[in-house]
Amino acid sequence: MREFRLSPEAEADLDGIWFYVARASGSIEIASRVVENITERFWLLAQYPYLGRAATMICGPACVALRLAIMSSSIASTSRKSC
Repeated sequence: MREFRLSPEAEADLDGIWFYVARASGSIEIASRVVENITERFWLLAQYPYLGRAATMICGPACVALRLAIMSSSIASTSRKSC
């Protein structure tokens, strides 16, 4: 199974999402569930990096930056293993 690491910016984005959802919904459980659902997709993308639609089709440049941070980390860890 391929590994992935989040960039500090991606981690900060997830924290921001958690805080926003917790505040908007009034529920820590809902906020945690939303972030868990997002991070579950990271494992799937690490296994199948070309799965799904292009990020620009979903939410524009912000998604592209997050996906590139995840993909570049996955590629870096894969290249280190092959050396």
